[in-house]
Amino acid sequence: MNQYKIAEILHNAISAIPRTDGSVIVPWEALNDVLKDRAADTVRRLMDRMEGAECGIPDKELHDLWHANMIDMGWYYGPTYSFEQKLHPSMVPFDELPDDEKIKDAIWSGIIYALYPYYTKETL
Repeated sequence: MNQYKIAEILHNAISAIPRTDGSVIVPWEALNDVLKDRAADTVRRLMDRMEGAECGIPDKELHDLWHANMIDMGWYYGPTYSFEQKLHPSMVPFDELPDDEKIKDAIWSGIIYALYPYYTKETL
């Protein structure tokens, strides 16, 4: 299973979680190639970190990686989500996240851990 398929699985799992921050999860099929590539690259980096890990990736580390990726794409903190202005209320340290966002990170971490044995890296 390559990083694109895992990114799609993660995206769809997160889509099922009710959002309290006003954000809307766009269906995977509607994402442009740049966003899909970014998601696949995130999966690749997470899977690279899984090498030698005994119990997966801590939720905080996963959030920190997401946060860094968002900064790289030009996103900033904003109290209300805005795709057009690149504002996201989760652009805060992990400890300041609301519980629903921490749950999302825990789900991501669990899925990465579960799918790691089936992962096959592809060159982007």
